[in-house]
Amino acid sequence: MKRCIGCHNEFEYMADKEAQLCESCADKALQSNNETQNGYVSTSDAAKILGVSTQTIYKYEKENKLTSLYDHKWRMRKTKLFKLDEVEQLKKEFNKPGLTTGEAAERVGVTSATILTYIKEGKIPATIERYKGKDLYFITEEDIEDFISSKEFQSQERKKERKQFYDKDTGHILFQSFTFNDGQFGRILELKGEYSKVVTKDGEAFTLREAIELGATPNYKIDEKPYSTKRGYAKFRFIKPHSVQSDIYEIIENFYKYAGPQNIRLTLEDEYIQMEVKPVALPFSPQSHQSVINLIDHYLIEGKILSDIDSIFIESDLEPFIIHIPSELKEFIRKEASSRKVSMEELAIEVFREYWKLN
Repeated sequence: MKRCIGCHNEFEYMADKEAQLCESCADKALQSNNETQNGYVSTSDAAKILGVSTQTIYKYEKENKLTSLYDHKWRMRKTKLFKLDEVEQLKKEFNKPGLTTGEAAERVGVTSATILTYIKEGKIPATIERYKGKDLYFITEEDIEDFISSKEFQSQERKKERKQFYDKDTGHILFQSFTFNDGQFGRILELKGEYSKVVTKDGEAFTLREAIELGATPNYKIDEKPYSTKRGYAKFRFIKPHSVQSDIYEIIENFYKYAGPQNIRLTLEDEYIQMEVKPVALPFSPQSHQSVINLIDHYLIEGKILSDIDSIFIESDLEPFIIHIPSELKEFIRKEASSRKVSMEELAIEVFREYWKLN
């Protein structure tokens, strides 16, 4: 006698046969195998194919995602049988053909709604695919990487960085200097609201909240200046100083005071601070501030400095260049400039530079 591995009952078997199943269970196994070959699989096999539990298979059946073979034999089999082609189709649907809008949004750093807008505007290619019973947009890894590295997206990222240097609600600004109750000098080196980082000349670091609790007060107030209608910007590229009392920070603060944040663009790079400033006058006389003027001139990469008796004028170096173009082309440039959030003039300069590789 031997015990059946299927029903666990004892059965007689031939000594020269290595039987593992009784006759009844062997018939059922053969029948089940035939049914599988005829296009059906058991609940457990369907679960293995889809990589889910058997309970999930029953859930899919209730949701009409899978159809079982219902006949008088299913209780004898102790399993339901499901159409193999439906199981394989469901598996195909479960294999994601790319990134969802939510995953793409997380990758780009925007909302899902913004990704949908980019898709509708044709900025990000996408296809609609069936996935888990729903029609969804999918984006390939290659397309999302192409979008992230595109000039338009990089331009948007630079604009985000520019806006992060001034907190209009609190009146605090990046690189703003402070004095503590004990006379200690400090400066904001990271701007993150009340968790902004203030570093003292001795290298101690505090959050802005902690610094204020210790009696630190700004050395000057940021005044709201009207937006300048003067054309162009003077551009500077400063090396990031190691000392919070560097003359470079003093120069930047003077631009804040006399031009106002509304007329400044500031972008942080690895080792540099890039600043663009609308034309402005600074109270530096050539007689008493020549070293500071020389430092400003050293880091000027585009624009010019004009000296007066008791001040200097920082100007852009834009000059008139009048051309006549078809109205259709003008409208295209207007829309493109609007989408990039720059002026038509700035866009034209950028295109000219790229075309002749002048950057």
